[in-house]
Amino acid sequence: MIDKKFIFINEVGLRDGLQSIPKYVTIDKRLKIVKLLIEAGLKHIQVCSFVNPKKIPQMADVERFARKLPKYNNVKYSVLVNWFDIKDSFEAFKNLFPGVRLDFVDIVRIVVKY
Repeated sequence: MIDKKFIFINEVGLRDGLQSIPKYVTIDKRLKIVKLLIEAGLKHIQVCSFVNPKKIPQMADVERFARKLPKYNNVKYSVLVNWFDIKDSFEAFKNLFPGVRLDFVDIVRIVVKY
């Protein structure tokens, strides 16, 4: 049964939306988008994916971008991982967020909590 008092919104525009546009979006512009999403009240934001940057250039600087994400106690960031590259993606994740606790890992998403 669905709890009608609870709605879970996981914003995916930074990953899904940006990867489909050909013009590169700078880290500063992506950080501004994150700030605006948080100011709008979103608490769950999928920020990137660990994919081949030759295939999806928008994700070429995932590590630099993720290191600059603002830290808020009530905001969770998630990343999309490719099932076929999950071991490499998970290693990249651990290097990117050292000491961060994993809430859960599934086939397509890793959620982090600062």
